[in-house]
Amino acid sequence: MNPKISISINPDNDGFLGRECLKCKEYFKVKPGTGLTIKYHICPYCNYKGNNNEFFTEEQIEYAKSVAIKKSIGPIFDNFHKSLKKLETSTRRGFIQIKVKTSGNLFKIKHYQESILETNVICDNCGLNLSIYGVFSNCPDCGK
Repeated sequence: MNPKISISINPDNDGFLGRECLKCKEYFKVKPGTGLTIKYHICPYCNYKGNNNEFFTEEQIEYAKSVAIKKSIGPIFDNFHKSLKKLETSTRRGFIQIKVKTSGNLFKIKHYQESILETNVICDNCGLNLSIYGVFSNCPDCGK
């Protein structure tokens, strides 16, 4: 059995989603819902073409891992803690006590924030709304 956990990577306040090229490691952003409906991107810096899921940033991946761990392992630890709580006891005069105490959150979410880029562009060919550093050569959707 392979349970699946769905994790959303949300766009920034302007609706842009950060992308990072697997090959050159350069960062750019696209606005989901603009441009073409395709399952690949073309890096605007080095022209690497790859599946959309190859362009997640390291920060997005770390965020997704932390959410997956919290969703999958967190409930197991909660149940274990409840089981241990049932063992709490003390003698009549309180000479011997068994208490279970936990502190802190074992599974913290690693939040991230998309970077601010200097150039916003709308592709004349396909309408993709994107944000980049400086100058680039190709649209991440249509390659023009």
